[in-house]
Amino acid sequence: MGVQDFDETVQKNINRVQPFEMVEQTNRWCRELGFHSVNFDLIYGLPHQTRTSFDDTVEKVIALKPDRIALYSFAYVPWLKHHQRKIDTQTLPEANEKMEIFVSARNRFLNAGYQAIAMDHFALKTDELSKAFNEQKLYRNFMGYTVKPADEYIGLGMTAIGFLGNTFIQNVKELPEYYRLLREGTLPVERGKALTADDQIRQWVIHSLMCHFSVKRQAFSVKFGVEFDEYFKEEQEHLQNCIEDGLLRKTDDGYEATEMGRLFIRNVCMGFDWYLRQKGSHQRFSKTV
Repeated sequence: MGVQDFDETVQKNINRVQPFEMVEQTNRWCRELGFHSVNFDLIYGLPHQTRTSFDDTVEKVIALKPDRIALYSFAYVPWLKHHQRKIDTQTLPEANEKMEIFVSARNRFLNAGYQAIAMDHFALKTDELSKAFNEQKLYRNFMGYTVKPADEYIGLGMTAIGFLGNTFIQNVKELPEYYRLLREGTLPVERGKALTADDQIRQWVIHSLMCHFSVKRQAFSVKFGVEFDEYFKEEQEHLQNCIEDGLLRKTDDGYEATEMGRLFIRNVCMGFDWYLRQKGSHQRFSKTV
């Protein structure tokens, strides 16, 4: 369920008014219908959100006891999402407060018996997501973490993203155009990106860091037939900086994230993203905090 925030002021400002009682009733119906796992999506960093107001939301979520919780960072990208230009930036929490909101929520979920699942998810220890994480069988896709790998998938609906034959495919973003192409018997695809061999190697490393908080040299060498340190010669400075900043530690077989590094795993992964190093890339993506 897309809860986002229970605060009335925040809900009105993001045009997502759904009272606590509505979510409580829907959650009750899910249980009565026999759903064995219920997930709540929350977003931190929204307009008018404060640590105090979000703490209240978190306590209400804990009271409803969903099996899984996704705690996403609000991506303020008005250059991509033009409707976000209507947001008064003065109402957005500053970076330090946004981080405090996340850390406070994380601590409350942990104290309530949830397990932190990789980067931004939480689950009860009895949930299969927790079991997959503990057994190093966790996967990640566009929707978040999952227990089941999907080597290929088809995106249905406007803006949906699919992945076939090592190629990402995104559908058109406007509903009239989407319907027009379907009526014409044409796939409603707007663009695609075929992964190069280098893309696939970097994808594997980033996936390993995001799902397991580690990357292992031997597994890398076996899979790709090249030594990790040799392939990522240009990334050695980034890795050393992460170690000095307390985000990573060296192991006998590679690197693993520290406790602080788990909170900033996106920043660790960014060093392996070739596209982020290209000119103008900072204008395309949201901030990590």
